Amino acid sequence: MTIRVGILHPSHYVAGNSRWIDDFVDPDAGYVFEKVKRGARGDDWHKRGSTTTLGEWRSHFRQSYEGMSRDYDVVVANFPPLIFACCLWKLLLRRRTRVVGWTFNFGPASRSRLAPAAGRVLRAAARLVTHSRSEIPYYAKAFGLSEEKLLFVPLQQGDINAAPVPEAGSGYVIAMGSAGRDYGLLMRAVRDLGRKVIVIAKPALLEGLDIPSNVELRSGLTLAECRDLAAGASVMAVPLDASAEASGQVTFLAAMALNVPIVATAGAGTQDYLEDGVSAVLVPADDADAFAKALARLLDDDEMRTALAGRAHRRWMEQYSDAAAGRNLVQVLDGVTGRHEAPSPVH
Repeated sequence: MTIRVGILHPSHYVAGNSRWIDDFVDPDAGYVFEKVKRGARGDDWHKRGSTTTLGEWRSHFRQSYEGMSRDYDVVVANFPPLIFACCLWKLLLRRRTRVVGWTFNFGPASRSRLAPAAGRVLRAAARLVTHSRSEIPYYAKAFGLSEEKLLFVPLQQGDINAAPVPEAGSGYVIAMGSAGRDYGLLMRAVRDLGRKVIVIAKPALLEGLDIPSNVELRSGLTLAECRDLAAGASVMAVPLDASAEASGQVTFLAAMALNVPIVATAGAGTQDYLEDGVSAVLVPADDADAFAKALARLLDDDEMRTALAGRAHRRWMEQYSDAAAGRNLVQVLDGVTGRHEAPSPVH
């Protein structure tokens, strides 16, 4: 029997690129996918703010209503606003459609006083997918959900076509991203590094920091420009804070795909993806001295950089690539549709 699955993603518009991991599912897996697109293109999803605006909520509810009104066996909704909206429509419309929430990353919103009320709606989901194992008990407690409803599935990173930037200089370190970053720690760590460091981040995250002379700040770059700079770096630095919410995965998965060695803070974001001394160098949170020593050691050891990057790249291909994500999606769908026993964490 073929099972119909609706895919809802906030970046899927009537016009434009609407690819997602369902495009990498084996055609013989028994699922037919259809993307439910937004009616009009708004601001670039990747450039939006951290807070969902009223206009964005209207768009999410329209898109989710469209998805939940159709004759799908399963709806896969991406990111918290669409997940919540689909669950609410499921209750209001009394639909039997199973809702799978993908990238259930509420972050600081999970600490809101409204979290328990939101949890009563989210219970309508068949499965809520997180990209960090440590977030399962955290979100279960915050929203009053059973841990069995939440499932860890690795975040995916597709192939990256990048052209290293020659004018950036050789032997530089790059750091990028915003969520959960500790750029104060990075500035302390690289002050005496003796190498150029490029930091790509929102200016607000860097306000008030003492910026060393070897650090170059950039912002407002396109995704392609960021990836070109990353591809030419000797090391990707991912300084993370000690938050319970996972962060940094998008950045270090891109480094793994690009064959760039990684120095990162050990924590919720890294524990499911990186292994110290095998696929990255991991250091304790809030330890600038350890971060500095790790960067210096890696920059001075060509063989170590090559070995770490190679092992990380192989792990990306096996577990975090588009092909791997397509297999993971099938496993989750098999669980919620009863084709097979509901899976334990995918990896």
